[in-house]
Amino acid sequence: MDFKSGKKSIGGLFSCKKQFIIPRFQREYTWGKIELNEFLDDILSRVNLNSDGELDTSEYFWGSLLLVGDLDDQKVLGVDVVDGQQRITTMTIFLSVIAKLFAKEKEEGLSKALWEYVIGKDTNTEEFAVLKNETPKPFFQFIIQKLVEEQIEPKNTEEEKILAANKFFKKHLSRTGIKKRFIRLGKLEISEQRYVEILKVVRDQLLRSFVICISTTDEKYANMIFEILNAKGKELASVDLIKNAIFEKLDSEVPADHAKELWLSIRDNLCSRKHRVEFATFYRHFWIAYYGKVTDNKLYADFQKKIKKTNDGYLRFLKEMDDASELYSAVLKPSLEDFYNKKEYNFFISEMHSVNDVFGIVQVRPVALSLLYLHKKTDILSYKAFKSTIKGLSAFHLMYNAISSKRTSSLETPLNNFAYSLHAAKSKEDIVEARKILKGSLLMLLPTQEDFIANFIELKFSKKNIPSNVLSKYILNKCEAIINDSDILEMESSIEHIKDEDPTNDNTLLIGNLLLLEQRINSSIPNGLELDGKKKYYSNSRYTMVSEFLKNTEHLNTWSDEDILIRCESLGEWLYDKLVDIVKSIV
Repeated sequence: MDFKSGKKSIGGLFSCKKQFIIPRFQREYTWGKIELNEFLDDILSRVNLNSDGELDTSEYFWGSLLLVGDLDDQKVLGVDVVDGQQRITTMTIFLSVIAKLFAKEKEEGLSKALWEYVIGKDTNTEEFAVLKNETPKPFFQFIIQKLVEEQIEPKNTEEEKILAANKFFKKHLSRTGIKKRFIRLGKLEISEQRYVEILKVVRDQLLRSFVICISTTDEKYANMIFEILNAKGKELASVDLIKNAIFEKLDSEVPADHAKELWLSIRDNLCSRKHRVEFATFYRHFWIAYYGKVTDNKLYADFQKKIKKTNDGYLRFLKEMDDASELYSAVLKPSLEDFYNKKEYNFFISEMHSVNDVFGIVQVRPVALSLLYLHKKTDILSYKAFKSTIKGLSAFHLMYNAISSKRTSSLETPLNNFAYSLHAAKSKEDIVEARKILKGSLLMLLPTQEDFIANFIELKFSKKNIPSNVLSKYILNKCEAIINDSDILEMESSIEHIKDEDPTNDNTLLIGNLLLLEQRINSSIPNGLELDGKKKYYSNSRYTMVSEFLKNTEHLNTWSDEDILIRCESLGEWLYDKLVDIVKSIV
């Protein structure tokens, strides 16, 4: 393998009339606040006052860059960035921001000179973007590579990260921002210098620092480089290696770049709803559901073993991921449009909202993905079986995780095995058998009634924002839905404290003192009323739980702490039995 290596300053690198191209197989831009803070501190901490009292830079090494191409060949403009994308992208954003700050300070000459590190000129004086990345196009070009930024909204996670980095540098390189930053670093003398002079030396600190450039002209070694880096301990995730392997094989861009189109479609599916998902999270759940459980560090090895290393094999795999990513988005943020606007699927929207947003359970996603795949893409999972399984899983997680706070580690094996066995099912009989096994596993893991109630009676709701508010309100809504055999929760309702909330009496916050009530009714009840005075307001409610409460308290005029505790116990016992029945109805 033919390599070149050598020391190169950042200024020399960005002005060598080469275009640095982020290959199709590269990971997306992922740097967040931690990395950006370290990057900026690495620059600012090395700016000093020299013996003459002038601002000066000091030498700094940014590590190595791995490139496919020849930096010395002026006949070819582009070189591929194999390793170093995060740094070179961040440097481009950093230089872009400083150039714009110079322009804002009316330093047009300084701005124009620095801008040539962002938009260069080739030997024919034709302009080109020094960094070329097609994935976030046109966002990166409009925000970073234009002196006057366009108004364009980010549409995926990568673009949000790019925008956040741009805003980060604008904030911390502003007049006040950079002064605070130098003071925090213990460099008060520097913070008091003229702002434009500070910007100039900060610019120079980056441009005069250096990297070691390692390059090869043979593209076929790109994948090998990635794997060697991974073996040497570089943090290359499995999905990066998988993406690299696919794009190295599917290297045809003519007449159409099908691999890139499918990859972008997957990314767009994952970002198409309000809940945006990291690709690595989706991929792991997709693999569990479609190909079986494997540890994170063996995802790439399992991919190599199970996916055919041919053009057709990789294209089929990408298409499978594309279809799965659309289903996965529906698992996280479902709508009736996912089910042709059929109202009988309201249950799925309600239960997935519960699992995702109220309980915060991630482990159920591979199962939901397999269930949705079977129900929508095949004819072997009926509506009844689909519904009973989803509702059973939601009821289990309400009992096990949300209320009883049990550890999720015990769930991974049965849930992952169920997800894969569902996807591998060839008949209705296979599905019935898989559901029976799941049901048995879940029933064995269920908390005892005693344990459940001990946790249930501790649930509270306050007009103040306390951690259990969301769950307590959800549970009352769930109780109302169970009583009415309804798939829709009344989440727009309000919570009424039967005995007025009292900061000196924690019992008034307990779930036994709570009623679900329409907002218009709740807001009309005067403060300080006893139970007998509130009953006439409660009687106007359409909620079944309120009607049941009025029947059970016909003989009461006041509501005591003892009444609250008794209702906590009875409500807990009733809910436990109902939820167990729902879990048992999985099959």
